[in-house]
Amino acid sequence: YRWLEWRAYPKGRIVYVAARDITDRKKAEEQIRVFADIIDIVPASITIHNLNGNFIYANEKTLEFHGYGKEDLFRINLRDLDVPDSARLIESRIEKLMEMSEESFEVAHFRKDRSHLPLEIHSKIADWHGEKVILSVGLDITARKKREEQLRLFSSIIDLAPASIMIHDIKGNLLYANQNAYQMHGYTKEEFLSLNLHDLDTPESAQLIEPRIKKILETGESLFEAEDYRKDRTILPLEIFVKAAEWQGQKVFLSVG
Repeated sequence: YRWLEWRAYPKGRIVYVAARDITDRKKAEEQIRVFADIIDIVPASITIHNLNGNFIYANEKTLEFHGYGKEDLFRINLRDLDVPDSARLIESRIEKLMEMSEESFEVAHFRKDRSHLPLEIHSKIADWHGEKVILSVGLDITARKKREEQLRLFSSIIDLAPASIMIHDIKGNLLYANQNAYQMHGYTKEEFLSLNLHDLDTPESAQLIEPRIKKILETGESLFEAEDYRKDRTILPLEIFVKAAEWQGQKVFLSVG
């Protein structure tokens, strides 16, 4: 079928009627409605604002994330939505967007209740009815930020432990060391993590590394004594408990000495 738009033009006792085929326009409007529905169910904030920070469009997830109704959000400028640390960067980010066309970064917004909403934003310059605008897609990274904060807290706690705590892979490459581990050996953190167990162990201990790793893979854990070299080549005797574990998708060994 075809869509027709009818218009009547009365003239005296005669009515002239004209019809125009608007099928293409109706199809385009239907496509826009479908795309709008899809954008509203995308699990991300999608907004369009002009270069002055005034919002032109926001999907439903944006409103949900921020706790605003659409009319309330459209009365707010981006500078009011960003927390102060993020708001200070708006101008420089817009300048960079104008140069590079697109950019990714992290921001924090105020929710309506003034709590903070951390977002990972990907923005792109676009044209909207002849005007340069910024299209942004934002992911709520609240859960990720909480995990990162927990990791920082756990790392601080582990650094306070009065023991050497390390993680190394099956080849002896060091992947993690707490503060006590590298300070006990006389290294900086960067220096220490560039080493292999074979660099640290004295010859007598080094020749036992492979048999011990094999045993730990069989039994899951082991307790033994070893001797390491400090950076100044003095010897550091240790009693070490090692346990096999999975870390970032690979088999590793957690050792406490």
